[in-house]
Amino acid sequence: MASYRKRNGKWQFRITYKDDQGQRKEIPRGGFRTKSEAQNAAHDLIEKMKHGNTNQNPDITFGAYFDKWRNLYRSQDKDATTLSHYDSAARIIKEYFIGKPLRYVTKDTYQAFLNKYSEQYAKVTMQKFAGYIRSSVRDAIEEQLITRDFTRGTIVSGKASKQQADKYLQSFSDFQKLSSFISKRASYDSIQDYAILIANYTGARIGEIRGLTWDKIDFEKNKIEIARTWRKDNTGFGKLKNIQSHRTISVNPELIKLLTDLHEKQQNYYDQSGFSDKFNLVLRARNGQVVSDETCNKALKKYLTELNITPLITMHGLRHTHASTLLFKDVSVYTVSERLGHDSVQTTIDIYLHVMNELKRREDTKSVESLADLIQP
Repeated sequence: MASYRKRNGKWQFRITYKDDQGQRKEIPRGGFRTKSEAQNAAHDLIEKMKHGNTNQNPDITFGAYFDKWRNLYRSQDKDATTLSHYDSAARIIKEYFIGKPLRYVTKDTYQAFLNKYSEQYAKVTMQKFAGYIRSSVRDAIEEQLITRDFTRGTIVSGKASKQQADKYLQSFSDFQKLSSFISKRASYDSIQDYAILIANYTGARIGEIRGLTWDKIDFEKNKIEIARTWRKDNTGFGKLKNIQSHRTISVNPELIKLLTDLHEKQQNYYDQSGFSDKFNLVLRARNGQVVSDETCNKALKKYLTELNITPLITMHGLRHTHASTLLFKDVSVYTVSERLGHDSVQTTIDIYLHVMNELKRREDTKSVESLADLIQP
């Protein structure tokens, strides 16, 4: 049975029914411009209830709905990095809207939420979060859980992104110094050092490096196959970012030699301890844990500080350093794009536009100098 009333200029309806256990339940909806609109919506919902096609939890919290939505619609065919972004969005929603029903979230409260977290995250990250939330809200409207899009017209801001120069090591001598330093101190007890070296030599993403297995390393041909990632929550392998990310990278003999040494030490420990790694992971430490992003970033910043190298970049910064170094050494953008596993060469050009512009200036100078003696005196 449905009842109707007008409140604050808008029409509402309330459907009363009994569930399978005979308990009395109510489903309220509001925000309709006319009584006719409310009656039509109530009729549609009653028809859906007759066929069991309705969500009978109008008080589902914002956080619970977002969790349900991402698990149903966004958990498939997503790479580990993207899934971690959804995880972060879910975390801050639950953190801010503690126990708040989705239908009570207003445009003002949502804007306040965006304003708070814009002080902690870069604008590009906040734009991602806002995009996820907007999609979930529109689906909630389709499900008739809410009637209005509270994300519409809101403003997304955030901290300024790092300057390009702060994202990678601009000096090859610094890159060289870092690699030499780590190669001399690398040991099984400091397995994060190998993660840093792999990043230096391959430009691979940290998730791809964590997901590297021994059978994907060709010790004779000096090649490493990037075939999957390792999930941040350490529950197993994850998918790569795109089709092009599945690639084989040629590496220097120096890296293969270091990895050979690691493999021997790791296997000796397994034999002595009786441990068996069914995943055959390269970067599983002596304590049985797979090295984490945080451990790698912490170690990298420590080494950079010790060596007096700036800026203090992250593991992703090593990916940028690898690519920039190759481009500055005249390796073609097509080859660099393949090594990085970008979905297209244009992606590489867009990301490294600052390098491409510098290379263009260098080529322009070379062109002018090449034609300097074209007219003889």
